[in-house]
Amino acid sequence: MSQNNSTSPFKTFANAFLSRGWFIFPLRQNGKEPITPNGFKDASNDPEVIKDWVLKFPNANIGIATEASNLIVVDCDSSKGETPPAPWNQPGIKEGVDVFLTAVEESGNRFNHNTFTVNTPNNGLHYYFHDQGAPIPSRTNVNGLWRVDIRS
Repeated sequence: MSQNNSTSPFKTFANAFLSRGWFIFPLRQNGKEPITPNGFKDASNDPEVIKDWVLKFPNANIGIATEASNLIVVDCDSSKGETPPAPWNQPGIKEGVDVFLTAVEESGNRFNHNTFTVNTPNNGLHYYFHDQGAPIPSRTNVNGLWRVDIRS
């Protein structure tokens, strides 16, 4: 049976991300592995390239090339049942998102919940921010923040 590409998941999300100017690339369906030979280095925001990918990979997942898109993604993971380590083992902190929001509050800053946010398959959240022209390296356990990683 032929897939109707007008309703393809890849096309739906690709159009949404392209409208933001983001560079994207196709990933294996329900996975994180790039389909194209050069992975994120093949990322594009060219509508013709994306149109070709929609036809070839209608059910692909989508990767976003964060650096090319001038993005920093704060990846807040689920605890997976673990007890938070010190200093995060305090009331109200159960997941990475609790750690991130607590750290923002303790720094004296306010968090704008209107940022682009995605639920992850493992019950986490990705918060997307513009890098303001100052990309930072991707890393895990940023400043000791339990279950909080940066993708940039």
